[in-house]
Amino acid sequence: RNVEVEQERAEVDAPTRPRSSDVDAARQSGGVAESEIYQGYGGEAGEKGDGDDCWEAHFEILRTFQIAHGHAHVRQDDGQLGVWTRNQRVRMKRNKLSNERVRRMRELGFDFDGVAAAQKRAAFSGSA
Repeated sequence: RNVEVEQERAEVDAPTRPRSSDVDAARQSGGVAESEIYQGYGGEAGEKGDGDDCWEAHFEILRTFQIAHGHAHVRQDDGQLGVWTRNQRVRMKRNKLSNERVRRMRELGFDFDGVAAAQKRAAFSGSA
């Protein structure tokens, strides 16, 4: 059973590589350069800062998404950004997401309740 728990944690905590369309959107909007998006993927596993660089890169993609769409309610099936936001919800629920990161995501309008986020996304789409 402990092996299953550790495997689940590894899957949730593993950084996900941003998909190319997310990188393109971030670059076109002036959010961040491609080299900044992929910063944190090139070093040895466990190098200090890898997790922070990865988190910051994904946060910038979320910020770009919020600017482009007017909301931060990413669908779970919306590529790597959807996977990353789902993982942030899991980390928040497990008290493994820092208060600073929670604050920054909430400032973008990110809702840590996935059901509420889906309802807000539907309402936002309906009002357009």
